[in-house]
Amino acid sequence: NSGGSRDVPLKEGATTDIKIEVTSEDGHVKNYFVHARRLSAKDAVLTKLSVQNGTLEPEFNPGQEMYFCLLPSNTVTAVVTAVAPDPKNDVSINGNPPNLPISLNLGLTVANIEVTSADQSNKKAYKLDLVRKQIPRYVKFTNPKSAIEYECPISLSPLYCPITIKNSNPKCTYSGPSIIELTRTSKVDPLTGQPLQPGWDVCDLDLEKKMAAEMVVIPLTYS
Repeated sequence: NSGGSRDVPLKEGATTDIKIEVTSEDGHVKNYFVHARRLSAKDAVLTKLSVQNGTLEPEFNPGQEMYFCLLPSNTVTAVVTAVAPDPKNDVSINGNPPNLPISLNLGLTVANIEVTSADQSNKKAYKLDLVRKQIPRYVKFTNPKSAIEYECPISLSPLYCPITIKNSNPKCTYSGPSIIELTRTSKVDPLTGQPLQPGWDVCDLDLEKKMAAEMVVIPLTYS
């Protein structure tokens, strides 16, 4: 018999392994396996997550909830594609529909992705950190006050991916790469000498947004 059919019951929300056995005329047997998953109205997961012109780290896996993507410094917007298995699933990115351009900060921009099940009973959150590479030239704020406010006390250059010491008073903020390198072996504030408590490093997204709204110039030098 060169064909056959059989009804296989599928459990909602589960994957059923289906074995297909084929026997040739000379008695050789070959097995094929089909892994069939029946969607559940309670499912709230993504089946695809990608960034236009970017690479996710780690590679996408429906069970992995946190991702990182490094983008060129001249990138001003990012388009994130997030797809759920069921068209009835609601998917939003920072409260907006997927595939809309996301305006990027100078360093870190967070894309919060939420998936809601078809029956509205479950939600799942994914977090994607979009990071622009640091501009490889000296950048200067046109407002002298902003230049002082947004200067890293370690590098003496504009803050990049700013990290604020949690509960610091007065507020202590540094460029992310600088403070991470300095605290790799010694967990103390490099300026105050105070010990850093667990969870001390706060990505200052509010500061990122303020900096993104400022006017800057790249001074040109001639020799």
